[in-house]
Amino acid sequence: MSTSANISHLSLRKCLESTSEFKGQVDFSELPRFCEALTDTQGVLRYQFCFGKDEEGVHFVEGFCECQITLTCERCLEAFLLPILTEFKLGIVYSDEQAKQLPKVYEPVFVQGDDLNACEFLEDELILSLPMHPKHPEDLCVGVQSVFSDRDDHTKSNARGATERNSPFDVLSQLKK
Repeated sequence: MSTSANISHLSLRKCLESTSEFKGQVDFSELPRFCEALTDTQGVLRYQFCFGKDEEGVHFVEGFCECQITLTCERCLEAFLLPILTEFKLGIVYSDEQAKQLPKVYEPVFVQGDDLNACEFLEDELILSLPMHPKHPEDLCVGVQSVFSDRDDHTKSNARGATERNSPFDVLSQLKK
């Protein structure tokens, strides 16, 4: 197992021949597309992956990557930490036609020639694992708490103890008088 290899310049042929395995970490600074979505770009990605060939002759790379990132909550606009753990099983392909023939268990990773930049497919996996709308968990989000407190302000109790919502048209009845 290699732990100190430069995974941005791997020889694909060598990796596939020896079913190489890699484990280590990459600074977020080496993942510029991923950093565009982050509030704080300081951090490291921990990864482990290996190359292989299945019984159908498909060359693949499988493994996982994990990190903790800082995003901005869309409800309250405060920063929050989000752990990410993503597992992947990628079929190595050289063309669209090969990608179409790939068994469903694999996602395609397109390569050209013998040089493979593993940082690129790790970065792709991280980008795919980002939430579409980043938000705190509801019990921790200030935005959710303020929404519920606003709802409480717009309700009133009647004589029987039941709550009624104030109508937005109550203002119009006052204008009529």
